[in-house]
Amino acid sequence: DGWTLLAGAYLQKVRETGDAGFYARAEGAVDRALRLRPDDAGALTQRSALELSRHDFKAGLRDALRARALAPAVIAPFGTVVDALVELGRYPQAERALQEMVDRKPNLAAYARVSYFRELHGDLDGALAAMRAAVSAGGAAPEQDAYVSSLLGGLELQKGRVGAAVREYRDALEAMPAY
Repeated sequence: DGWTLLAGAYLQKVRETGDAGFYARAEGAVDRALRLRPDDAGALTQRSALELSRHDFKAGLRDALRARALAPAVIAPFGTVVDALVELGRYPQAERALQEMVDRKPNLAAYARVSYFRELHGDLDGALAAMRAAVSAGGAAPEQDAYVSSLLGGLELQKGRVGAAVREYRDALEAMPAY
């Protein structure tokens, strides 16, 4: 479990710093975790996230689906399942997985994905509503709050609401300075 947690921490550091060097560290930690326990759903989920960050969507989906099969009650693999399906253009499957994710645990991760899915399908008002729900749900790390606030700012800009966008970008910077 420690190696899996370390891999997750390294992936979080990439998001916080933009330093891709943490990907190699995450890979080393997740590889170690899977050598110790090849069928560990948490480690498979972390490897799935790492694969998606490298745009290996098929491998990411394979690991996420395996993690879901090993631990069907765990919510974590749903995020990478949805992301991989969207990136592979498998929208009907992605929509079903996303709905199950929201039904199981409506949180920042679920609402942010709903927002993106709606935006992809041309529903900008729906995307804004879902992203506001994501902001309201809050994240486990300041970077997550900054991320969804900046995405909300982008959606506000698309609607032509510059003042609202500026407020969201300021909220992002308040959550994580220099984000």
